[in-house]
Amino acid sequence: MSKPRREPRPTRAERPPARRVSVRRRAPGAGGAVGPALDLQQVWYARELFWNNVVREMLAALAALPTERPEQAREVFDGRMAVITKQNARIPIAEIVPLFAFGMANGGVSAEALEAVEYTVFRVRTPAGEMYTLPLHEIRGIHSMTPELLKQLEQRAIQNVTDEDQERGPFGFAAFVRREPPAPPHAEPAI
Repeated sequence: MSKPRREPRPTRAERPPARRVSVRRRAPGAGGAVGPALDLQQVWYARELFWNNVVREMLAALAALPTERPEQAREVFDGRMAVITKQNARIPIAEIVPLFAFGMANGGVSAEALEAVEYTVFRVRTPAGEMYTLPLHEIRGIHSMTPELLKQLEQRAIQNVTDEDQERGPFGFAAFVRREPPAPPHAEPAI
């Protein structure tokens, strides 16, 4: 008896449409599902759009911090907060400014188009003085260090400073550590 003959694999044009997943939108307070199921590509786009909106709102809030709470901004923008890019680069934030913070309708450009590009490009200045201009889609996440971790790193940086470093000045993380000036020697009271 011979083997049953296999059917040839369907070509891309002959394949069935993308599989649907059961991601459904629900109306607030409604018990049943509302709207059609989304395919996997739509789910991916929805998640990507959601994450870009989260990052945009976080960066916009950080950009507004120096004007709203200057004391807190000095603490936050000392390198402990950073953006992580899609190339896995950590860029510490000393200052962040949105390049397109608001749109002005002119010359046939719709308000929706202007609103779509608001807060989508940010300029980041690092504590070392470097400037990065980053579009929103290149930012993977926001990284921050806790005050406890920052203190541990400061202590290690201070402990590792040698006499040679004192002459040249601090390097690396030690360059960003706020150090107290040496206390003046106490004078002995005259008798």
